[in-house]
Amino acid sequence: MKKHVLILLAFLLSANYVFAQSAVTGIIKSSNGTPIPHATVLIRGTKIIAKADIDGKFTIDANQE
Repeated sequence: MKKHVLILLAFLLSANYVFAQSAVTGIIKSSNGTPIPHATVLIRGTKIIAKADIDGKFTIDANQE
């Protein structure tokens, strides 16, 4: 019984860690591989939006809503 409780506790803690990760980062590139500066990134069906920097890099928080 004690082993089952420890396994359940470990599962719950690891599940909480997985769901807590909400930031998505990346680089927006054109079809030839060059970064696209100041492009807009959005999550479809939401109002969550981010803007890429001059190097095409962006970070968007998927849990804003």
